[in-house]
Amino acid sequence: MRYALPLTPMIAVLIVRPLLGLSPKRLILAGWLAVLLCEPAWASLQIRIMLSGSDTRTQLRQWLLLQYPEGARILPSSEIAGNLGLLSPAPLYVRQKRFSDRFDLNHLIRAYELLSQRTDLPPLYLTWNPATAEAYAATRPEQATGSALILSYVHPLCPPNKALAALDQAGRINWLERFSPGDPAQAVFDPVDWNFLPVAGWGAQEQTGPDIHLGKLALCVNNPLPTSQEFFTLLHHLMAGKVAVAAEDWPGTLRYYEPLLKLPYFLPEVLPDFYAYGVYLDAGRAYHGLGRYEKALACWQEAAGLDPEKGEVHHLMGVAYSALGQDAPAVQEYLQAIALQTPDPGVYYNLGLSLVRLNRLEEAVAAFETCVARKPDADAYVNLGVLYDSAGQSERARTCFSKALALAPDHPQAAAMRQELQAKP
Repeated sequence: MRYALPLTPMIAVLIVRPLLGLSPKRLILAGWLAVLLCEPAWASLQIRIMLSGSDTRTQLRQWLLLQYPEGARILPSSEIAGNLGLLSPAPLYVRQKRFSDRFDLNHLIRAYELLSQRTDLPPLYLTWNPATAEAYAATRPEQATGSALILSYVHPLCPPNKALAALDQAGRINWLERFSPGDPAQAVFDPVDWNFLPVAGWGAQEQTGPDIHLGKLALCVNNPLPTSQEFFTLLHHLMAGKVAVAAEDWPGTLRYYEPLLKLPYFLPEVLPDFYAYGVYLDAGRAYHGLGRYEKALACWQEAAGLDPEKGEVHHLMGVAYSALGQDAPAVQEYLQAIALQTPDPGVYYNLGLSLVRLNRLEEAVAAFETCVARKPDADAYVNLGVLYDSAGQSERARTCFSKALALAPDHPQAAAMRQELQAKP
């Protein structure tokens, strides 16, 4: 209804005009209609006045730009309300998705490269969520090495944030400022309207926007904040690295990703979790592809720290341990990957190899059997045949070598082993 209010004068004219010619009582009809239209006309006037006035979010944005011109960590109580129009990663990633849908990845890489060269960019504000803030909040003043600004939105449309309420009750938030629109509790709002513009009860509201309480939370984080230019440079390297990974250009991957790994920033607050996870995962692949197994393991351990429930990274950590000759921890990582239901059947093959080197042959047989049952593989059949032969099961060994040759007719070891078995009496 609100969005039709600006049309009220035109609607009144269109309705009154034909009624005036119906009877001598047209003045009464016109007067009755005028009374009927008074309320929406008044509502339209009030809405115009409020929309042309100030807003608490505009006041807060101006305060932030004045007090923190180099950027800051901010923690809003609501992720969907109270958009301040600041440069921050989350809204940018939404626009990145739209850009990517229309253009290709190379255009996105070029766009970030051009942005990284600009010197007139606004400051960058990093958005935290309350759950992360709870994990890093300083419990004692001497622990504090950084801080985040709390933006608490108090409004009938905004449900209270339990995590912030808990931090406040613990006395960890130092309240600094308040930007109030009046008394929103006495006004009436449309529940889908994030303009915080009342549909009734205008007398209780002086301006639009939520009632914003601004405070500061001490954090145990001492990483510096990137500038806007540094942030876009980071995104340029991230996207260019993705192209190198897709081409399995491992030196090219490290050319873009190694600078990211050396940055002093706290990557999870600058990049979404899946991006930060991907950087460590793909950098590890590049290091492994170049034979730098210790570096690969370190990257994959960082990735596992970001998402320990991903079986893929535990499988890769097992591969790195195996390459370093550490089969016992490799087996533990492979088993963890299996427990997390990694879809790659290669984890059973790699598990079997490590178990053979540890002389745990019965377990190795079970691993190779599971591997070929999930996805027939010539190398797995050969290893399984060798184990069967060493256990005196010649017929089963011959079957494995035959299946290996059916999958890979030129497999030298399978042909040699089958010939050797056939030569036995």
